Amino acid sequence: MSAEEFLADVEGGVVPVDCHEKVLRIAFIYMDEGLWLGSGVFDVVEKLHARGWSFGEGELRFNRTLDIFYLAQLAAAIYRSTDQLEGDFLSPDDFQSFYTTHHALLHSSAWRSYYSTAFLTQRTTARFHRLPDLQDLPDSDSPLGLPRLRPPAHATKLPRWAHNVARTRRRQPSLLLATLTGLALSTLETTITRLRMARSSVPPYSETQARFWLEYMGLGSPS
Repeated sequence: MSAEEFLADVEGGVVPVDCHEKVLRIAFIYMDEGLWLGSGVFDVVEKLHARGWSFGEGELRFNRTLDIFYLAQLAAAIYRSTDQLEGDFLSPDDFQSFYTTHHALLHSSAWRSYYSTAFLTQRTTARFHRLPDLQDLPDSDSPLGLPRLRPPAHATKLPRWAHNVARTRRRQPSLLLATLTGLALSTLETTITRLRMARSSVPPYSETQARFWLEYMGLGSPS
């Protein structure tokens, strides 16, 4: 079944969306354009939720952090599979081979390597996107919009974090700026502290640096 036929059937209720792989395939199709336009994964998660679809089950259903995690994993896998310099992009019909190749990033338990259950089930984590508390997302060190080819470098982690925070602010304008900023900084500090316990080479947390990048990415400025 082609991607177009599959999407028409699930959106029309002909095919039930009853497993992780189907939600993943829908998200993959939506991200064919959604990844490059507008607010990226934030727009895609809104489309999924509007139709009642989520990667989570039970108390994790419609958990924004979990759902955006899988969209971020899809984005990482898409970037790995795409030669952006040559204009070689995946087709929505490539899902099966794509999923097989990147199964380690995308399977239904992948989140457990990045998020503790206690952290993921917090009300704040369920309502707003938060970065992992166990380890960095794959390729999170790579520059925005460029192929993931370089070895890890801490220099680009803070800009990507700040970029995500600024996007979250634009998607959640009712949340007080001070509340979002405090939440983002505390999550970053906790994550860096945990990472430094495992790898002493990770640079220490710096609120000054973090606030610089939040300001640079336009946190609090009009969209």
